[in-house]
Amino acid sequence: MRNFIATLNNMVFVPPQSIYRGNSQFDFIANDDKLPDVAKQKFLEVDDQASVIFKKGGFNKKTKTELKKAGQSIGKGKAPKVKI
Repeated sequence: MRNFIATLNNMVFVPPQSIYRGNSQFDFIANDDKLPDVAKQKFLEVDDQASVIFKKGGFNKKTKTELKKAGQSIGKGKAPKVKI
């Protein structure tokens, strides 16, 4: 299982349990060891023990696997309120 931060191709479904990290980048988990077809450009790849396999130069965001291991919150802020 690998955790990726990547931009996605146009007109594709966002992978389940993805987190939007800003600047058209999504944080998602793939069961295979290769990058899924929905991804356009890979910025960061981390395995399930939170060791970095690939990191694009100058990229400084962390995946949810790294944040869980460090004991930090996965997302920013509070969940949005839904009006009923």
